[in-house]
Amino acid sequence: MDPNEIIDYLEKKAEQFLGHQIGGKRCQFFVIDNPYDLGEFEDALRNTVRVPAMLVEGEDGVISGNQSANNTDTLNFSFMILDKRKGRESIRDVRNRCKVWGVEVVTQIRKERISGIVANKVVTFELNCPYSPVGPINVDYFGYHFSIQFIVPITF
Repeated sequence: MDPNEIIDYLEKKAEQFLGHQIGGKRCQFFVIDNPYDLGEFEDALRNTVRVPAMLVEGEDGVISGNQSANNTDTLNFSFMILDKRKGRESIRDVRNRCKVWGVEVVTQIRKERISGIVANKVVTFELNCPYSPVGPINVDYFGYHFSIQFIVPITF
């Protein structure tokens, strides 16, 4: 399966839960192609971000034979939900808000796992999602990082 199909799906979740406008000038959804390039990350936050924002990275995975005739491709993705601290707002309040949005995204993915993730493809999504707090990023941004997996059958 093409990882871009999952990225497109996640962008729709940013639209649904964060108010992201696909094709809009100021985005709330970013794909971090190289998480080790902090310039790419900072550029997304400084120049074009509208908060809350979802930043997605990933595309690594595992091919498995599952010790049967059913081969699968497990695609690993992670996303961060970030928001900007307003004035003297507590960091905990910002993070809690981001966690709520992230949990909404993850539970919606679970609901859509059989037929709604990628059209005409069965994508398995098991709800086993580690998460951890992030921030400060660029001084005022805080949130949560979520790790998710999408499992698709491989057909030859």
